[in-house]
Amino acid sequence: LQDRTATHLPAAQLDVALAELSAWPEIRAVALGTRPDCLPASILDVLAAHAGRLDPTVELGLQSADDGVLALAGRGHDVACFAAAVRALRRRGLRVVAHVVLGLPRRRADGRLEPEDAAGARASARLLAELGVDGVKLHHCHVLTGTRLADWTAAGRFVPLEFAGYLERLLPFLEHLPRSVEVHRLVGEAPLRRVVAPEFTASKASALQRIRRAVEEADSWQGRLVPGDSPR
Repeated sequence: LQDRTATHLPAAQLDVALAELSAWPEIRAVALGTRPDCLPASILDVLAAHAGRLDPTVELGLQSADDGVLALAGRGHDVACFAAAVRALRRRGLRVVAHVVLGLPRRRADGRLEPEDAAGARASARLLAELGVDGVKLHHCHVLTGTRLADWTAAGRFVPLEFAGYLERLLPFLEHLPRSVEVHRLVGEAPLRRVVAPEFTASKASALQRIRRAVEEADSWQGRLVPGDSPR
């Protein structure tokens, strides 16, 4: 139940939907994509009630551990809201997968926009480690038609990261992410007809191959800089 916000409905309606899924023996687990500000206690209780049969995983968009970046992106929630949601889910024994976008716009002291840097990527990884999420899906900041970001790009106010810049943020993120956290995705994708930039968005398979080569050449690995994490 991934697209849009799967918990933005009455708790009783979600309970019925999950009960219907439980009736299918072929369905062993369910993943629900949602927002950290769409998880009231009534919804959390319904998810927990189905944990034994459906093993729900809840996917939450963090995107960045910087409140300024989130505000500029128009997320409508802050980092504290995300952290509270993760803790509430974990208390109920539910799995959590976080989404992070590397290279989102941030506002400089002079008012200009630039992609969030490697320090921001490290901060996001450390936050997820502290909260004990089970998995993460990584995306690069890509510009789609019909968005405010596309307007900023067309006006020259923002230049999204190309592949080299993405690597400069991706590798530090992974090195500060514990090896116990499952990495479900390393790069984003979108319908090609909507992609404005960067160019590598057009070929996810090629981007993954380039990431693998870059990791090997840099002798880098997930959890390399996590204190006490097991060696590669």
